[in-house]
Amino acid sequence: MLLIATSTAAEDDWVTYTSANLARRMLISHDSLFVVTSGGVLITEPDLMSQGKILTNLDGLGTTDLTDIIQDAQGQKWIAADGRLLKFSPNATEQFLFQDNENNLIRLQCLADDGNYVWVGYPAGVVLFNKAQDGGLIQDSYQMFGSLPASPSVSDVLIVGDSIWLATSAGLAVADKSDPRLLKLSSSWKSFNVISNPELGSATVRRLAWFKNQLLAATSSGLFRLDRLATDTVFTELAFNPTSNFTDLRIERDTLFTFSSDGLGVMVDSTAIPLSVSGLPSAAATGAGNGAHFWVGSTNSGIYRSDTQGVYSRYEFTGMPDNDVVDVAISEKNHVNVAFSRKPMAEMVDDQWVSQSYSVGSFATRLFAGQSGTRWAGTFGAGMWKIGNGTPQRFDTTGTTLRGNNDPGGKNYIVITGIAGDGPHLFVSCFRAYDGNPIAFARLDQVDSRSGWGAFGTVNGITDTFIVDLDYGGGYLAAATDANGLYLYFVGPDPFDISDDTCHYLNHANSGLRSDIVRVVKFAPDSSLWVGTNYGLSHYDRGIDRFVDVNLPAGIGPDITDIDFDSRGVLWVSARNGIARFDQSSGAFRTIHAISSGLVSDDVRSLTVNRNSGDLWVGTSAGVSELRFPVTSLTESIDSVWAFPNPFVISSSADSLSVNYAFPGTVSIFDVSGALVDEFPVRAGWHGTNRAGKPVASGVYLFVIQNATGQVGRGKFLLVRQ
Repeated sequence: MLLIATSTAAEDDWVTYTSANLARRMLISHDSLFVVTSGGVLITEPDLMSQGKILTNLDGLGTTDLTDIIQDAQGQKWIAADGRLLKFSPNATEQFLFQDNENNLIRLQCLADDGNYVWVGYPAGVVLFNKAQDGGLIQDSYQMFGSLPASPSVSDVLIVGDSIWLATSAGLAVADKSDPRLLKLSSSWKSFNVISNPELGSATVRRLAWFKNQLLAATSSGLFRLDRLATDTVFTELAFNPTSNFTDLRIERDTLFTFSSDGLGVMVDSTAIPLSVSGLPSAAATGAGNGAHFWVGSTNSGIYRSDTQGVYSRYEFTGMPDNDVVDVAISEKNHVNVAFSRKPMAEMVDDQWVSQSYSVGSFATRLFAGQSGTRWAGTFGAGMWKIGNGTPQRFDTTGTTLRGNNDPGGKNYIVITGIAGDGPHLFVSCFRAYDGNPIAFARLDQVDSRSGWGAFGTVNGITDTFIVDLDYGGGYLAAATDANGLYLYFVGPDPFDISDDTCHYLNHANSGLRSDIVRVVKFAPDSSLWVGTNYGLSHYDRGIDRFVDVNLPAGIGPDITDIDFDSRGVLWVSARNGIARFDQSSGAFRTIHAISSGLVSDDVRSLTVNRNSGDLWVGTSAGVSELRFPVTSLTESIDSVWAFPNPFVISSSADSLSVNYAFPGTVSIFDVSGALVDEFPVRAGWHGTNRAGKPVASGVYLFVIQNATGQVGRGKFLLVRQ
């Protein structure tokens, strides 16, 4: 196990959007409530329901996936996180990365203070962290605990005098910690599990508490008290619903609160007495109180606070509805919309997230921003929804050509895997369409009429109904299959007129596609086709009717999750291990990973370039990241171009000058005498060198942009070399 002290630093301008609805643990300290969540740290006032603040990876945390928070005897707060132990301060948090021998981040699960040490539970044991030596370091790690299987997952650590107790996935363990070196020996530990103590009913121990000189253990099947008898040690189940699945135990002001699938309770004379949960839509998973109010994290439903009557109300200031993002769509009016796997889409309105109300079926699949502010949301099993002004409108088999599958009862179980448009028309792919027509299309001005719908399928040459993605560009549809390559279908200006239609089936055997397992298809601004597969990235060369492979940089892919382009043709590609920017003119890649940037997670599901600004929106399993670029808007008028930054101050070789033109073209740099200094593509940028690669002097320079049609734009800027 490796430990690296680090701090977050990123040159790019990132913004993180997350949800604090999934609370892991809570702490009240100095009149502030601290909630560690799957979306960062929420800090607010416990007596009020006013808006607090959510600290994320960009606020020094390095991640938003947090699991536990404690406060030591000196008042210092420590947070367990994914891959990090955080010495937390709202203004200056210090990170300690926990990595295995292969540099994979280790997820930390629980913390316990022990003077100069912090005990850290993780999925394969427990770590002793020395917070006093050399600014903080790992002193040792332990994986063997008596008769328990090696390397169990540790979900809680309890320190009682010289004893250390561990709640694990395989049972309970205890040892004398006076000499931590002896803890490496499994014989130093006494363990309890369902074999030695079948009364426990479950090997999974979730939480521990020392209350009124008694050890309490919360398991997945009940709440137990450890009783040491003269001849044996037994566990006595406390009076509570015997089917309760406990998630937390918290001692607040000499009162033990229990959290389980059956509700919230307090311990009175070894009996768990239920408390009022009026207002809570689901079970309370964790909580904290200050005497006047009690705050709880409700399972999958957000954060709630009790009033003086014990009735709970939802705390509304938790950011996005969820963190598990499947897609992002941005309308022509610059409205940002986000689809979540298990919840309806939300739109950002005045820096607040406003949720829609509709069924996502088993989960959401796609999001498409059409004209006039209309959004189209695809689902797994609940068809497609039109979202605009008013109540969302559902589209299924009734009055459309959308189709479900041939499974029993599946004909109206419509799985939408792709949505695209050409302006007046909408194209939608339906996975395993029962009638053999997996691609439905409609005239947007007649979408409410059956006569406004048509379909492509077997009779048109699209013989595989296992369509997993769809895109439109330059009169063509590209339809990806899950295991048999893709179709390139020419629809022309009117999809209802099939007289000029052609269909080409492309796969590994006939056109050199890298893999027939296709994940995503995307047309570039010049209508060239790009394909992401489980084995990498390719683009289709229509001149030779073959695919050309693009080798991805190390650390990206090979399984591609999404592709998008900005208006100048710069390609962005994502995988479950980060994103990359590809400059086609130079063939150069730039990789972006969460550990070294402001990206919220490497588990990337979607990429969306804002055509209005050029900013990149990244949907991940941990929320949304926005990568902002220094130009606020791109212009389509070559007469209105300008260079930025201006003045162009060069302090390192990384500094770059760009222009705000929205389309491909060539930029020529001249000095004031009219001599050509350098040339570069619009999408690339200039680093202050001449054609020989040597730095140029400070001064005024002129630039000329020429686009593909020969139109010319001009401007000037000041270069200052430091």
